[in-house]
Amino acid sequence: MTQKIVLYTLTQSGEVPNFIFDGGHFPKKNNLDSPQDYDFIGLTDDHSLESNFETKAELLDYVTSFMSDTYDFTTNKVYEIETLVNDWCNERSIA
Repeated sequence: MTQKIVLYTLTQSGEVPNFIFDGGHFPKKNNLDSPQDYDFIGLTDDHSLESNFETKAELLDYVTSFMSDTYDFTTNKVYEIETLVNDWCNERSIA
């Protein structure tokens, strides 16, 4: 079964949803109350879920949209974010 890249939040009890097998990546603050106050990127093999990102480029666009303002990078922000996303995808065999 093909793995899908999805956005998710923790459950109301603060747990990673059971459909995520590799999660907690690229956290982004949202408007919900704790413990659901961050959106995360994760992988699922649940075929009933729709992938939020079909390509590495889509994921890179999403992560770049908030990480460049949220995180303190030392040099070229876009290059460092691209390296993070590329490494994450390569480790998981995502094209």
